[in-house]
Amino acid sequence: LSGKAVAPAIRAFNIVLSENLFVIHDDMDIDFGNQKIKSGGRDAGHKGIRSIIAETGTSEFYRIKLGIGKPGQNCKPENYVLDKFLDEERTFIDNVWCSQWNNLVEKLLCDGIEKTMSIYNKRRQKE
Repeated sequence: LSGKAVAPAIRAFNIVLSENLFVIHDDMDIDFGNQKIKSGGRDAGHKGIRSIIAETGTSEFYRIKLGIGKPGQNCKPENYVLDKFLDEERTFIDNVWCSQWNNLVEKLLCDGIEKTMSIYNKRRQKE
């Protein structure tokens, strides 16, 4: 039901979706630890994105997708996305994603979306 919160905020702050709305969300189609920045497109099965598109009437906004990987064979996707992170995943989030976040925002503000996409859409190297 994300769109129920996003749509009123857009109206209240007069946000131009195609230029100034960035939605940050999980993505099971991206390996854990990777990220992707995208502009527009379909919901790709993500219920929160589907809700935002339905409530705003457009898919023309930026998405910052944070890869969480796919669930195991016996795990339902809805359970997987709501489950707690493993200890090593939590460590990565606390130490890597958090430190990258300030850099990503600064890059967006200073260099624009295209340059930021070219940098942050690269896959994280497996260690």
